[in-house]
Amino acid sequence: MLSNQVKSSPLSVFSKVSRVVLFGLHPYSATYEAALFSTVNDILNYTMYYSFSQSDKAQLPVLEYSMTVMQTIERDLDLTEIINGEEIMGPSPFGKHQNIVGNLYALIRQYVKKNNTGNVYLAPLDVIFEEGENRLQPDILFIRNENMAIFQDWIRGVPDMVCEIVSAGTYEKDTEIKKAVYERYKVPEYWIVIPEFLAVEIFIIENAKYIKYSFAELEGVIKSKIIEGLEVNIKDIFA
Repeated sequence: MLSNQVKSSPLSVFSKVSRVVLFGLHPYSATYEAALFSTVNDILNYTMYYSFSQSDKAQLPVLEYSMTVMQTIERDLDLTEIINGEEIMGPSPFGKHQNIVGNLYALIRQYVKKNNTGNVYLAPLDVIFEEGENRLQPDILFIRNENMAIFQDWIRGVPDMVCEIVSAGTYEKDTEIKKAVYERYKVPEYWIVIPEFLAVEIFIIENAKYIKYSFAELEGVIKSKIIEGLEVNIKDIFA
């Protein structure tokens, strides 16, 4: 049974949610979980024990909004993937990984928007190839305008390009396991970015198999086949 010792007002509950949302408590950290549990506990205590006066009722939309924000955070920041039927929770990325993702996303998005060829998206966004079997979250993905029907609540279908940035501990997953999944569903183009070697590989589907289309290491330019005309100097990716 819930204790009635703590009876928080809607505004104090909202304040707790704000601390979780706005001040960078990282999802899946002990601090985040503690704050989330405490907030939920206060909401339950409030609902069961607080006397709703007219002034309280006026504040109820704040409480409702707070709960909605919490639910959205949990859903949007879920890093769980399903790969070949197995649920896999990946670690949160390091800062260097995010810098590279941001650089590459900006370069691709600028070109795509200028040429109006489609849309570029960032993880975490589920790509559902097969419900319950393969539900992946590539770091970056591109969808052509004519393929945008697959953009629904999540991505339900095959994007035109996916990209993975290899992190410590994900080399095999990104270069072998995920590559095989993307190949199985015939994703037209797959980029693998390897920060350790300052290298980028681009694969395209040919006869149902991936072949290397473009490669650069340390310096040079990579070219996309699917995003026609896109060329990226890899120094701009690792800057």
